[in-house]
Amino acid sequence: MTKEEYLMLLSDFDTFKASGGISEATIAEVEATIGFVLPDEFRFFLSQFGTLQVGSESILGLGGPQHEDLLKNYRSFLEWKPTSFLLLPICADGFGNYHCIDLRSPDRDHRPVVFFRHDDPDDLTPEVIASSFDAWFKTIIEEANE
Repeated sequence: MTKEEYLMLLSDFDTFKASGGISEATIAEVEATIGFVLPDEFRFFLSQFGTLQVGSESILGLGGPQHEDLLKNYRSFLEWKPTSFLLLPICADGFGNYHCIDLRSPDRDHRPVVFFRHDDPDDLTPEVIASSFDAWFKTIIEEANE
């Protein structure tokens, strides 16, 4: 999606708060830290918005408050569930569950978003909830708007 398409989806909300775009160099540092290249759609989101709070949803990213920091949440996620290093949390549901980009796909442009249930014993095969970050973003914004 383009920035205009993101803003069009957000236009139904009275307010939303983004932390501001993040530089390519910072995004590359995050990729080096986690050891994975991020999907282009998510890289674009980070470069334009950083983090985003809309309605009751907080989309994790960079440059915003600590509770929305992508790396901080990723590190906490790994301490809690070390077997989940291939999942990058991008949104918490407030009940200990996360929406995550599944980093296992070899094609970085087609990495699905999955729902990780904290109490699911089969945490290596979380449910796919969207085929990509953009598809997930559209769904989450539509749901927040209902």
